Amino acid sequence: MPGSTTGLLAAWASAYLQHRASVDDVIEHVLGHKSSAVAQSTDRAERAPWDDPLPEVRLVASGEVATLVELLIALRDRGVRRLYAAFPIEGDAAGIGPGPALAPAYAAGSAVLIDGLPLVLVVSAEDEDQVEFTIFTSGSRLQYVSVTEATVELTEAIHRSTSILTDLDVGSWNPRLGSVSRKALDDVDAHTLPRDCPPRATHLLVRAHQLRTILLSAAADPGGGAVNTHQAAARDAALAPLRRQVARALTAAYNSFPYP
Repeated sequence: MPGSTTGLLAAWASAYLQHRASVDDVIEHVLGHKSSAVAQSTDRAERAPWDDPLPEVRLVASGEVATLVELLIALRDRGVRRLYAAFPIEGDAAGIGPGPALAPAYAAGSAVLIDGLPLVLVVSAEDEDQVEFTIFTSGSRLQYVSVTEATVELTEAIHRSTSILTDLDVGSWNPRLGSVSRKALDDVDAHTLPRDCPPRATHLLVRAHQLRTILLSAAADPGGGAVNTHQAAARDAALAPLRRQVARALTAAYNSFPYP
């Protein structure tokens, strides 16, 4: 699940960069038994004549591939103290500026912003054996969301969406989504945040991942129990705010490691 990989990388790498976790901790929680490969794209963002060019920052030499450990050491050597997870969805780029990182981040559904550097990290491929990361030169802007704020917003969005779906009598919460929901809980239960993150961040993370998995499953079933086009469109409209709040909840939970 790339969203989990990038989110856990943001959380645990931040702990490592602030000397609150070891590099082994990062590898254990982000990669597990998988190997890693990090490449840096040479693509540059097109800019308007009045925009200042982004500085050239290379963490991985052109044509070479590094490991995640080598990337973490390079970040610490440059004085980076934080990484931030971002979850772009339709209509919200999650702070990722125009450039070569935007399309891959949208495709992956997540990215990592590197504090103080014009770089965005995206999971470009992931399977049972390896995770591949690509670094892009791209401007970004952190969108801070507190855990408390995201929890309240997510609860309100759930209530609104459930009410609309009930009124429409749209059976998008079909029985098979029960097993999907339980699997999501099992998956995220194996993912832990650094101990310096507030406990309520873990509760929010579990809830957001469960909802995200259900929404992804519902999106794969365009009809979603709707009996006509009008109901299908109404269902999508009802779920759109919930999708936005799920993305904000994931952002808040994974970025909850305190700044020094």
